[in-house]
Amino acid sequence: MKNRKGFTIVELVIVIAVIAILAAVLIPTFATVISKANQSNATQTAANALKAGLLMTNTAQLPKDTLILVDSDKNVSTKVDYGYKYKNGNELEQVEIYKDDNFDSALLKAKYTLLVGNGFATFTAKDGDTAASAAAGEDFALIKEMFKTATGKEVSIGFVTTDTTDTVLKNYTLLDGDSVVVCDVYTSVDMPKNVIIFVPQD
Repeated sequence: MKNRKGFTIVELVIVIAVIAILAAVLIPTFATVISKANQSNATQTAANALKAGLLMTNTAQLPKDTLILVDSDKNVSTKVDYGYKYKNGNELEQVEIYKDDNFDSALLKAKYTLLVGNGFATFTAKDGDTAASAAAGEDFALIKEMFKTATGKEVSIGFVTTDTTDTVLKNYTLLDGDSVVVCDVYTSVDMPKNVIIFVPQD
């Protein structure tokens, strides 16, 4: 039998070079695929939130330019990932929500109402005044961060103004540092928890 010899240095270098070339070509492609998949998922989440938001109204309508923010990674330490504007005919238009690394405040009207997920509804008083589940605390932390991203305001949760069961609509308020009401908040079990909808008011 002939003695087998191992790979030569040259052969190993060639193999490593081929692997490096393939990685350089494929990694950007994978990154693009992942980015498009995340965007598609966010768009679907926004569409589901829009349906839930329409059901929360008496007229099954929302004002034009209602702003929908989606935090795809649900991480309170990072910025909101995607923004959508509601157009006529239940259409959503993706919008750039940051200018020079800051939230584009022109996207928001002066007065608005918030529509959020129902995890928020397990609170019954100002945050910290009563014991709340860890899950609810995380939900509110995400909402607070998303709200701060969009408005620059630090807020706390106000008292429930319509005390109903956790399975239906509830009405809360958000308070600023001086306990002044910033806006009304409505919750629904059908609203995705990583979405916050700014409904402009006249």
